[in-house]
Formats: sequence, structure tokens, C-alpha cells
Amino acid sequence: MKKIWIVGGEDIHMRLPLLKLLKFRGFDVTAVGTGPGTAFIGNNIPYFEYKMNRFLSPISDHQTIKELTNLFIKHKPDVVHGVDTKPAIFTAIAGNKANIKGIMRTITGMGYIFSSHSPLAFLLKPIYRYLQRKADKFAHLTVFQNPDDQDYFVRHNMITSDRSRLILGSGIDLGSLNKTIITEKIKTDLKQQLGLNNEVVFLMIARLVKHKGVVEYLKAARETKLKTNKKTCFLLVGPTTNEGGQAVSLDTIKKYRDDVVYLGARNDVPVLLTISDVFALPTYYREGVPRVLMEASVMGLPLVTTDMPGCREVALDDVTGLIIPPRNSTKMADAFVKLAENKKLRQRLGAAGSTHIKNGFTLEQVAEQYIQIYNSLIN
Repeated sequence: MKKIWIVGGEDIHMRLPLLKLLKFRGFDVTAVGTGPGTAFIGNNIPYFEYKMNRFLSPISDHQTIKELTNLFIKHKPDVVHGVDTKPAIFTAIAGNKANIKGIMRTITGMGYIFSSHSPLAFLLKPIYRYLQRKADKFAHLTVFQNPDDQDYFVRHNMITSDRSRLILGSGIDLGSLNKTIITEKIKTDLKQQLGLNNEVVFLMIARLVKHKGVVEYLKAARETKLKTNKKTCFLLVGPTTNEGGQAVSLDTIKKYRDDVVYLGARNDVPVLLTISDVFALPTYYREGVPRVLMEASVMGLPLVTTDMPGCREVALDDVTGLIIPPRNSTKMADAFVKLAENKKLRQRLGAAGSTHIKNGFTLEQVAEQYIQIYNSLIN
């Protein structure tokens, strides 16, 4: 059995469905991440925790690379696969130091540095490019989740173009998003808890950070309610963060409590999707392909999202959703009103979205592409 190690950050548990499928297909899989790894215990998948500073820290970064190198030397995996920004860089460097046969990485978006117009982001861009060029020297293959990121890397000489590949997203597990297994009672109970009564329900799921478009969503919700005589309900789901100036405070959320119902972090996302009519993600963050957009779309919800890399691969304008400019709450409200007042439009976009995801973004389709890559690196 060939050993495949997937190295990520604190959300490495999001790769669990892929790891389980790889294991089913005969690979010896291991997860490496910066969180506690409790999700892997019951699934009989080995897990190693390592330390990593999410922000730029040369001393800490050196220690992280050393820690990963020692892990790779000790356990000798056949392929190491880094995902997310820093793990993808560190895995390539550590894999080279440990003489790993197959070294690959997945670029899951370009993140804060390329989403922000702040002076700090401007100063960090050259460092990011330098580190990516260094990682490219050691990686045998780099996977991109959207064509915009791939094109950017090629144009700025951050990647050897013949050693890159495009795989859209991380794969959606259709079995976990099956509407038929969610009973009417479960949906009715949740509607009663939320006080819903035939409103058109809009849902946004994201961490409470500005670059996800949370503030714009709040403003658009207020504007929409004024234009639709309050026949709409807006739900906001997601954890608070401590990301400094990027964090959206609970005080800000409370200012819109008459317009938006904030539910905090939830573990019943599939049920929330089934009771909703429209899904919104007004992000201006450079994502790979937002998983939550794919999940909402495969559940038959029309999307309202921004004209950003990754988003426009899922939301095809006037086909599976409505595309709006980033940082524009007025255009968002216009899209909300249009969907609130046109049930047939919601149904058409939602049905097309579900088909779109099933035709190219499923876990099985994505896993098959990765399996081909793993086998080619091993052989």
C-alpha cells in the first residue's frame, strides 16, 4: 500500500472525505495538521499534529519546516501533498529535505495578501512570490483550484507551467448533502425555532471577517427588507474570529438585529440549506473554489456571489446564480430583490446549479484526478 500524506492547517478535517475515499481505493493515508485531529480518530486514519504560525514569522517557519522534515524522514511516505498557503510551501521544502519521491501541493486560493489593498498586503506580496518560486523548485506538481490563480502564477514566473494542473475544488460529498434524508419534521422544527413563516429565506455562511463580505450582506439585507415589505428573512451563520482589523464584531452584527438573524457557528448546515431559498457569499477574498458555494448549489439553491476567482466557476451568471461586483451592497440588494420576487427564477437557477456541481465538482470526480496524479508520482 502506497503512503499518501496530506498536510494542511487547522481545517485539515475538511479533507476527511477525500482521505476516506483514498483509503477505500487502497492507499495508506495519513493526515497532518495544526489542530487536535479528533475527527480522524473514529475513522481509523493516522493523524500527526505540528506547530505553525499562520502569519509571517521566519523563526517559527524554520521550526515548522524542521518538524515536518523529521516527520517525513521517520515515516517515509511515498507522496506528501500540501494544501493551503503555508502548508503547501512548507511541505514542498520539507519533502525535498527528506528525499520524498512524490511532492505536490494544492493552491487553495491566494488569500488575504491578494485580496486586501492594505500597505501590509502590498509589502508581503514580493515575499509570497519568492516563497512560491522556492516551493516550485521542489514540488513535482502544483494543482490549482481555479484558472485565475494558475494564470497569475504563470504570468509572474511563480510556477513551472508544465508542472501545474487545474482541478476545480476539493470535491463535494453528495452523500452528506442528500436532501431526501432530511425529514419534513426536522425542517419544520428548525423553521419553528427560527420563527419562519413563508418568508423567502436568504442564507450566508462564513467566518465573521470583512473580506467575506459580511458587512455588505448586512447592509443589503436592510435595503432588501425596505423594498420587499419585510417578506424576507436573512440568516447569518459562522464563527467570530480574532483576525484584528478584519474581524466583524458582534456589536456590528447587533446593529442589524432587526434585519438579520445571527445564528453563530452551526453543525446543521445541510438542514439550514434545505429551509433556505437563496444562498449568498459576497466575498472579495481570493478563494480557491469556495466549498460552501458548491454545497449550496448542489442542494438546489440559487447563488448570489461576487465576480471573484473561484466564485465564478460555481456561480454562472443568470445560469446557476447572479454575479455582483465585490464590495457593493446596493447591487447585492438588487439581486436579492430580484430573487425574492421571482420564484420561477429561483427554481431555474437552483436546478441548473445542482446539475452543474454534479457534472464536475463531486468528491469522486476530484478524487479520481488526484489518484491519477499520485500514481504517476509514485511510478
